[in-house]
Amino acid sequence: MKTYRIQNRATRETQDVEAGSAAQACRACGWMIGQCYVQELGSKRAKALKAVEEASGRFALAAVTGVANVAQMEELEAAVYRAAWLAFEVGCSVDEVSKAQLSVVAV
Repeated sequence: MKTYRIQNRATRETQDVEAGSAAQACRACGWMIGQCYVQELGSKRAKALKAVEEASGRFALAAVTGVANVAQMEELEAAVYRAAWLAFEVGCSVDEVSKAQLSVVAV
């Protein structure tokens, strides 16, 4: 399976989807391939963005539930920083990293 970034040409809505082909990825979003811009994400970039998403999710969960103390929150924050830094190192843009962090908040 490959990871694709699918953007609807009309609405500019963007989704990252794992699929066997670009056409399958578009269908998974509910669009036809002619309605989309398709970008295949390299495995390093996809993994880096997933790590940012997961680290941000752990940080957000701890912040919302209040179960972590100050030292634990600082460590979770550092993990988000490290994940973002690694994402930049493999060529992810600021927008991509921001979207990965914000996708946690939107859920």
